[in-house]
Amino acid sequence: MSLENNLYAEIKKQWELFVEHQKAPDPSIIRPEIQKAWERCRNQKVNPYAEIHQNLLSPAQLAARKWENADLLAMAEPVMEELFQFVERSNFVVWLADVDGYMIKVVGDPSYHIGLTEQIAAELKEGNCFAEHVLGANGCGTPLVTGEPIQIQGAEHYCLRAHSASGSGAPVRGPEGNIIGSLGMTGKKELFHVHTLGMVVAAANSIHKELKLREIDKQKQVILESLSEGIFVLNAEGYVTYQNPAAKRILKVDFNLVGKRLEELGGKTNNNFKQIISRQESVTDELVDINLSGETVRVSLTVSP
Repeated sequence: MSLENNLYAEIKKQWELFVEHQKAPDPSIIRPEIQKAWERCRNQKVNPYAEIHQNLLSPAQLAARKWENADLLAMAEPVMEELFQFVERSNFVVWLADVDGYMIKVVGDPSYHIGLTEQIAAELKEGNCFAEHVLGANGCGTPLVTGEPIQIQGAEHYCLRAHSASGSGAPVRGPEGNIIGSLGMTGKKELFHVHTLGMVVAAANSIHKELKLREIDKQKQVILESLSEGIFVLNAEGYVTYQNPAAKRILKVDFNLVGKRLEELGGKTNNNFKQIISRQESVTDELVDINLSGETVRVSLTVSP
């Protein structure tokens, strides 16, 4: 028997002693975080011998969950696709769950890519609940409880039907640092590798950073929208990429300026304004006349390249 198979057999023996005889596992074999997870599962009366569990959401319920987690999905999907492309030939499936443990995105076909038992393949689908109190200790549900990444291999899973699997999962945190879901990968237990968890943690951290940046952008948007000063943002070609409501009000225009070049508006008027814009130099509080709607408006113009 190989060292790996021998370790698996030892873990399986400890699992049997725990679930059948309520004996504390040997700490030299079972990690403390796994023992604590097993104890939580036993206290919550999770059935370790349940053959299959499908607590599937209805299509409408799943759609509602996805809508509630729209920002999370938007940030996570490209990260998940990139991660899957990296591990696809290793026969892993990449998944994302919401804060309640419901799968809201699965990349890869469990029955094809993993080659697990039919039970696990049937469960690993969008809309199923992988919360620890439902499916026992697992790579998806356990990080939602502990707030820590974890890799669970073979018989470290609390439920017998998951003993053929290896799962690596990490909590995904929102802009404020609160847990909003978990991200991970699942494959056969023979695919266990410590680097898998590192990739999952890096991906979860990347999603967290993108969510923080999106939140900062939203806050900036709120500030810009509430300003009494008119704000335009131009790209390098001089096209308007943003305008706040005050800009339209001050310039007395009733059309959207986004996508238009300010230099092309107003015909032969606005020469002074056009020259200032074309110079791409800093200007502070310079009085100029602007006519974009048939009515000339004198404004104090500030430009920052």
